[in-house]
Amino acid sequence: MISPFEIEEKEFTKQVMGYNKKEVDEFLYRISNDIENLLKVIESKEKEVLRIEGELEKFNRIEKNITEALVVAKETSSEIINSAKQKSKNIIKENEINAKNIIDRANSDVMDAKREFENLKKSMNVYRIKMNAMINTQLELNNSIVIDEI
Repeated sequence: MISPFEIEEKEFTKQVMGYNKKEVDEFLYRISNDIENLLKVIESKEKEVLRIEGELEKFNRIEKNITEALVVAKETSSEIINSAKQKSKNIIKENEINAKNIIDRANSDVMDAKREFENLKKSMNVYRIKMNAMINTQLELNNSIVIDEI
């Protein structure tokens, strides 16, 4: 690529009926300045492109990290949900077993109370029979005693 300096320093051979030297020099000077300005703009834009590419790469890394974090979070949340479901199933099963044991103990206590009640009823009947027998014996004994008239 031709540089602004080369344009500015370019010398043309002189001919009798050639172009006006002053006009050519001024035109070449303007072209040289324009090209120099354009090269500065291009250099500035290239630096900006490099900076933007760097930022883009940084944002791509951030995006990748966020994506990876989201995947991990999703997997973790799935594991937590599955674990919670399993724990709840285990708790329900354990509580069902505990409830069954409580009901079984209560039924057993009720049966024991019924047996004890039946035993008390039998004991009461035996006691009543013995008391009736003893009272009848005492009445017979009392009736058999003859008191002489005084």
